[in-house]
Amino acid sequence: MLKKFRFLTLSFLVFLFVYGCSDVQETNKGEFKADKSDFEENLFTNRQNQTIGSLIDNEIIILGSYNKQEREKTSLDDIISKSSESTGDEVEITFKNAEITTKGDKYYITADNGLSLVFRKVGDRIIEDEEGQEYYTAQYPED
Repeated sequence: MLKKFRFLTLSFLVFLFVYGCSDVQETNKGEFKADKSDFEENLFTNRQNQTIGSLIDNEIIILGSYNKQEREKTSLDDIISKSSESTGDEVEITFKNAEITTKGDKYYITADNGLSLVFRKVGDRIIEDEEGQEYYTAQYPED
């Protein structure tokens, strides 16, 4: 229970940080090397307030809601919409047996229940999904 509370609190703080940085228009599309550790105890949140991350004990968590209103599609929309009872419901989905492999600037995420996602690292704390949506983390990588 404490782990879930800590995770939800961290998720809320990440949302506030991302929302506060919403004036960032351009990302550095240079070469960045993806590393599995980027997802360890770390959350990435997009502008629709959908979150993925926190690879702990081979589990990965997806949080957020899906609204059918016109907006840009994300890679998490289908996953979230299948788990919510109605449009706009907030969900928290934990996928077990999660594995993250990397190649160059790409993250390949797989887990139970057929989870398969690909992200690309486009900044020190920014990843991009296959739909072109960016996800940010408040934590900077340690050198």
